[in-house]
Amino acid sequence: MAQTCIPLEVRGSTDRLEDIIGQVTDPRTLIRRCRMVLSGKRLKATGLRAVRSNPIATRDGVKPEVYHAYRKGLPSACADVVLVRLTDGITAVPLIKRKAPPFAGCWWIMGGAIFSHRPIRQFLLWKVALETSITEEEDIDKWAQQHKLKDDDVSWKGIHIIGWLGTARTAASDMQGTGRVCDTINQCYLGLVTQEHRFFPDQDHTDIAWRTTVKPGDCNHWYPEWAAGKALRIVQAAYEQHASQRRLGNERSLGSVTSLANDALLGKL
Repeated sequence: MAQTCIPLEVRGSTDRLEDIIGQVTDPRTLIRRCRMVLSGKRLKATGLRAVRSNPIATRDGVKPEVYHAYRKGLPSACADVVLVRLTDGITAVPLIKRKAPPFAGCWWIMGGAIFSHRPIRQFLLWKVALETSITEEEDIDKWAQQHKLKDDDVSWKGIHIIGWLGTARTAASDMQGTGRVCDTINQCYLGLVTQEHRFFPDQDHTDIAWRTTVKPGDCNHWYPEWAAGKALRIVQAAYEQHASQRRLGNERSLGSVTSLANDALLGKL
């Protein structure tokens, strides 16, 4: 793994390791060569230096067998998004069918393991574009630069990441015997599609289907069924609230479906 040593300046006097690590503000830095030495009745951290890791992926340059051995017993951090399309009062979500393990043959939502040091919502916009063949750019940094996305952008070409839907933990049984594991903690988000897009599956998926309802058993796994079902209910409720306000002519309280869906996520509806 390519690494660049950068100076680590400790502000103030401290011997506490957590205080020193807390002063490393660059999210791409790691602490290296640290030894804890007993000094009297206290432990002192010595030999500290900060190292900047590879900006593209923390696993780049690591041999596959080393990487997967390290992964065993450690859950991965993942981010996913349920996109909802609203057309004439009808809500639908796109589900993608996985080609290979983990979860081969299951209908899934878009997302994946976070390894890019990018903001989660920007990561999700890129994953949506990649997994639906809107883009073929596999480097998120180049993609963000190409489309001039800022770190706090939550929308791109009519795709809007609204907010956090929930957290789940999944494990894939079809990884047994492969020498690999898939144990993930998934941060799931709700998104809206307000612009017409033609979605096509990428090389890791075999099909994309728009579903107006998602019931237990439809996806062959509880996680996408739970996430897609919850997202559909929230956006449908937001639309009905919006339509009710319009019928009553209460323009002062008329909110967009996007803002009402966000209020539902925050528990305000």
